[in-house]
Amino acid sequence: MTFLNPYVLFALSAVAIPILLHLFNLKKVKKVEFSTLMFLKEIQKSKLRKIKLKQLLLLFLRIFLIIFLVLSFSNPVIKGYNFANADFKKSAVILFDDSFSMNARDTKGSYFEQSKSYIEKILQSYKPTDRVYFVPNSFIGMKDKFPLDAFTGNIYDSIKNLKPSYIPFRLSRVLKYSDDLISADNFLQYEIYLISDFQKINSDKSPDVQFKKLNQNSVYIYPVNVSTRDVHNISLENVDIKTKLLQKNKKINITIRAKNYNNNAALNKQVNLFVENEKVTETAVDIPAFESKNIDFSFRVNKTGSITGYAEFVQNDFSDDEIAEDNKIYFSFYIPDVFNVMLVGDNSSGTSYIKTAIETAINADKDSLNPSYKRYNVSEYNSVTNDLKNSDVVIISGKKIISENENNLLTEFLNEGKGIFIFPDRNSDINSYNSLFTKLNSFRINNVMALDEATTKNLKFTKIDFEHPLVSGIFKNENLSITSEFNVETPEIKSIFDIAVNEKSYSVMTLSNGKPFLIESGSSNGKVIICAVSALNDMSDFPLKSLFAPIVIRGIEYLSNINTGRSSNVTGTNNLIFVKGLKDITEVILPDGKKIPFKLNLAASKQNNFFDAILFPYNSYSSEIGKYSFRNSDGNSSYSFVLNFDTLECKMQRADKKEIMDYFNELDMKNVKYINNPSAIKEEISENRNGSELWKYCLIIALLFLAAEMYYSKKLEKS
Repeated sequence: MTFLNPYVLFALSAVAIPILLHLFNLKKVKKVEFSTLMFLKEIQKSKLRKIKLKQLLLLFLRIFLIIFLVLSFSNPVIKGYNFANADFKKSAVILFDDSFSMNARDTKGSYFEQSKSYIEKILQSYKPTDRVYFVPNSFIGMKDKFPLDAFTGNIYDSIKNLKPSYIPFRLSRVLKYSDDLISADNFLQYEIYLISDFQKINSDKSPDVQFKKLNQNSVYIYPVNVSTRDVHNISLENVDIKTKLLQKNKKINITIRAKNYNNNAALNKQVNLFVENEKVTETAVDIPAFESKNIDFSFRVNKTGSITGYAEFVQNDFSDDEIAEDNKIYFSFYIPDVFNVMLVGDNSSGTSYIKTAIETAINADKDSLNPSYKRYNVSEYNSVTNDLKNSDVVIISGKKIISENENNLLTEFLNEGKGIFIFPDRNSDINSYNSLFTKLNSFRINNVMALDEATTKNLKFTKIDFEHPLVSGIFKNENLSITSEFNVETPEIKSIFDIAVNEKSYSVMTLSNGKPFLIESGSSNGKVIICAVSALNDMSDFPLKSLFAPIVIRGIEYLSNINTGRSSNVTGTNNLIFVKGLKDITEVILPDGKKIPFKLNLAASKQNNFFDAILFPYNSYSSEIGKYSFRNSDGNSSYSFVLNFDTLECKMQRADKKEIMDYFNELDMKNVKYINNPSAIKEEISENRNGSELWKYCLIIALLFLAAEMYYSKKLEKS
């Protein structure tokens, strides 16, 4: 603390005046006692003691009156960090949370609109010689947006034109951004403003990063909390496409997850489902407090190619759902029109039955209007080659050895989301196959088991997963399940590969001797399916059975559908979009229908050797949620995909002052001034910079002492 008028402190010597007056009043006088008053002596002594105490109290009141009166004129102040250097050029960063959670309201209006006025007040605390950056949260990471300099251009118009975005506000991200920003400057003082509703998720965990300047003594941080209460919200947070074999005019099942963030149940809430901009169904749901609810939908589409849709929660009660931006969630999937198959075998005899099955399907698909159309485009090879990149699925049949080079190509092909169907040859080199399966961490071939005549005769399918895409819908009874006793014609098996499964493998069809017949293995990327008999008649008559052709065709379609359903891309980040069969892209169509020239290159990293993949960057034209489309030069072909919001933004619970300050303390940031009254932000900034003047408080205290002195003086006169 210091004094702006220190010379006034000499007036403190005036405290001697009441002391001297008090001592003068206590001067002894000659006492004359009368006998008639002797009986009052004791009473008078007691009364005089009380009077002396009151006089002593009066003395102290007068002393403190003078002290605080003098102090008020000496103008004491508590120094701020800018007290002695008010002319320092400052560098400031104003980080504005423009996420959609700021659309919440209180009696003053939305937090978003209120914050705009607070930003203007902050700007008034700076001079044109200072460096002041204004950065909306949605600008961070954008390729075509940069910080706004407060004193170049019309910053106030820019602030007024801002609208809420779908980009979540994360303290770790904005702090790292501001640290990088001020590190490029060479100023003596830096001030960082974080204007946000400070959702609890922002202070859950401090970032594990090293700051270059942000935790130095020259940096002062102002968290400005504009929220006043917890906000009620219900949101749609996930789309799960349950159907794994997507086909035209066939039932497609999806599940939408809704979440209630309120402490009361949400009752009879309507959710609508739209596919290709047409409403296909709706339902009403009850969602318990603080719980999620899965909502199942079924529909059919009568086209192939890119399909998009969305689920929409109907906001009919503002009291339990105050945020509308998270009430719509998009999804997309791709129904292939043509399946490109690489068929690999040592010779044509090893693949003959598979080719027959595919030719049968091609003949069934023949269109009189387009006789050249082939749904299944088959390319035959003696070995696995780099032409894999032109294939959707690989079928290996009648191949005795898988070389090391083939092993590597197939492993990469599978790990990047493709599918492999294997019918091992009766005389296969088991070790070469197991080398591939080991890399894939899947099943393992132990040996070839020869079966005696009695076993062959009695061998039946006892366990079939009728819900698996390979067999679902083949049989007339669509209600068959994995435990069904439905009698399926079993091939006559003379020998069989003994295949050991692991935790990543799954038997789709199992024989009565407990041996798996058809097994799937895979991860979140690609999948591999193996049959326990060859695709020739040397081990069984399976290729001659009516079940063989549908399983081959369904295997092709299922393994080509693995990565066609996507709804996980979110705006605010760079998204890798896997494009299906679209070349020569010339334009991008945005959710609002606007068309912009395509200026991106096909990605060529190892990550996507087997896909046409486009790195779709976060720009001003990719900041909205909804449907986007790439279109080729002739305008006839397009590929659609969707971007959604980050569901973390839906969690509206607000953090309190302690949680926010603990967050900064963990980062070793000591110069943090929490502002909970943003209406007075300009005054709080000035006070924190320049210090607090205490003369008003001293004067008030002096007046209180004056009032007390007058009261006791009158009381003493009456006593």
